[in-house]
Formats: sequence, C-alpha cells, structure tokens
Amino acid sequence: MSTTWHEFQGLAIMEAAQRGAWPLVPDRLCFPELYPDAYRYDGTREGLYQRLAAWLQGTVAAPERLDTSPWEWPQWREAYRQLLD
Repeated sequence: MSTTWHEFQGLAIMEAAQRGAWPLVPDRLCFPELYPDAYRYDGTREGLYQRLAAWLQGTVAAPERLDTSPWEWPQWREAYRQLLD
C-alpha cells in the first residue's frame, strides 16, 4: 500500500507486487501508468480506507494478482540489446 505524495517510480510497491502482494496505490503520480484501476484508490484517506476495507471484509473481491511480466527483464532484453548495438 502506498500513500505517497512524492514518488517517481514506486519501486518498493513494484517489488512487492512481483512477489505476489496486491498493490494498492493512489490514483496520482506514476501509478496510473503502471497499475490498472482495480489496484488504485482515489488518493484520499477515506478512499484508501474504503478500498482496503472492501478487500479485507470481502464486500469487493480483491483483484487477480497483478501481471508484472511487462516490468521484468525478458520483456526488456531485446529493447536494450537494440539500444546498445
């Protein structure tokens, strides 16, 4: 879970998601580009509370585990190879 106001990439959240944690991030900064709506809240305390409570109480199903493969090396290998050639 992130409540940050100053984040450029969100590496800690990315690493946790790669290990199977459900990310919950505010709908601001870099997060809308990296995380689908299901993993975001509106950025307010109340929005965080509502989304987290819904997941924990089962009133809204937590989303599927996030597919983090687009962030991983096999997806980037060829792009880096082309840049370095």
